[in-house]
Formats: sequence, structure tokens, C-alpha cells
Amino acid sequence: MVDPSSSEPNEPLPAWLADPVFDAVMRHDDREARAAAVQELVAKYPEHAAAIQMFVNAQERHGADAGDRTGESIGPYRLSALLGRGGFGEVYRAEQVEGLRRDVALKLIKLGMDSRAILQRFARERDALARMNHDAIAKIYDTGTTASGQPWFAMELVDGQPIAAFCDAERLTLRERLQLFVLVCLGVQHAHQKGVVHRDLKPANVLVARDGGQPSPKLIDFGIAHALEVEAGASLLTIAARNCSTRALRSNGARSSCRRRRCARVRSPSSSVAPRSRGGRSSVRNSIG
Repeated sequence: MVDPSSSEPNEPLPAWLADPVFDAVMRHDDREARAAAVQELVAKYPEHAAAIQMFVNAQERHGADAGDRTGESIGPYRLSALLGRGGFGEVYRAEQVEGLRRDVALKLIKLGMDSRAILQRFARERDALARMNHDAIAKIYDTGTTASGQPWFAMELVDGQPIAAFCDAERLTLRERLQLFVLVCLGVQHAHQKGVVHRDLKPANVLVARDGGQPSPKLIDFGIAHALEVEAGASLLTIAARNCSTRALRSNGARSSCRRRRCARVRSPSSSVAPRSRGGRSSVRNSIG
């Protein structure tokens, strides 16, 4: 078992591991659909075909052996129901039985899915959640490691529906849907201000429940989020503006250089312009002789 503390969240993840297609590969139950997704991923990253197949084989092997851990205790939490199982992680509904009494969603890595890259990705999701504090983003409460070395984190439990299903089930009007969408946008804006780019926004990753009778959306699943290093007070807009300014300066510098080269070509090295004569005409003299 790899020590989770050895995983460095700031190291770059392999591009294929952060690709939404990889998540599709790891979550497909249908073998044909899974095989098609694997082919798509390999076609995008042919140089990593062996590594991709290794992860797929490991997931199939450990996924087949994975059991329901309902009833077990992890840290101060007792697992009460399996909510979902992904490519290399499981999410349980759990009850906090020590200290505060509350229900949480507890996510942990499957046994055997403990490669450095997977631990690194898990740490990125945990750290991304810890950066943020917004009503439209599920909050992280606690983190730890099981006795067998599996990292886990406990987060806010959202008893809701995917946003599209909620809108249809509640028969929301266009105005109500737009008002709900604005709340989602505010959550995304907060994430960006904290330097976190979700990268997998879709209806399934925006759950909506009623809070005090009002619809309350929550962004979930930051598993492939990209965390930027943002200095205090800076936003993604600031970073984008800086990048644009840098490109503009480079572009302007290149244009100035081109103009200087064009001027040098137009002005022949074998001649120069003499001072204007008394007659008002300029005369060209041979600079050589």
C-alpha cells in the first residue's frame, strides 16, 4: 500500500487520467460501452496505451471483488448505505457517531486502487474542496486514512436530484430555472476565484435539494478539477488578463521588429539621403563614392 502522504497534489497529473473519457471508462458497467470508451481513450493518448490498460484491468479485478462495507466504522463515522461506486472510489452515506451527530457522504479509494497517480488525484479533489466555502458547493468536513491505508474524506451529504431531473420533476418555469442557474454560476464563480476549475460540469454533478422550501443547488465531484496557484485577491479573470497582456506585448514586439526589418530593407545600404538643397530638392548621393 502506498503511503497517501507521498502523493504530491501539485505534481502534474497525466493528461489521460484527468480526461472525462477516463471517468467514463472506469464507470461503465456495460462491457461493450466500456470497451468503446477504452478505445476512444487509447486513440487520444496512444503513447499511454499500456498504462491505461493497466488501470482498466486493475479496476475490473478489484471492482469485481469489492463488497458493500455498510455497517463498518471509519474514523468517527459508521457507514450506513452505499451511495455510489466509481472507477477507483466509493461513496457511502455515513453517520458521525462521535462529537457532532450528523449524516455525511464519505468517499474513499477502493482497496488495490492505490497507485501514486490515483492517490494524487484523490488528494487534488480533497484539497480543491478545502479551498472553497460557498453555499452552492458541497463542503468538506474531515479527512483521514483507514487502518488498511485507504485515504478518505467526509463531506456534506446532499439529498437531492441532478439539476435537470429536479427542474422537470418540480415543473419549474423558465424564470425559476434561470434563477437556479444563477445560483450554480455563483458557485462556479467562487471556485474560480479560489483558483479551482471543475472541468466536468454537467447535470449529474449539480444536485438540487430544497432548503427551507427553496431550491438549493450543490456542485459535487471535483475529481478532475484543476487547481491553479492564485495569489491572494487574484481571480481567474486577473490571470487571464495577465496572459493576454503578455501575449499582446509579445505580439507588439514582434510587429515592431518586423517594421524595423522592413525599413532596413527599403533603405538601401549603398545610398543615403542628403540634406535638402537650396533649390528645395533633395539629392541622393552614393554613400560609397
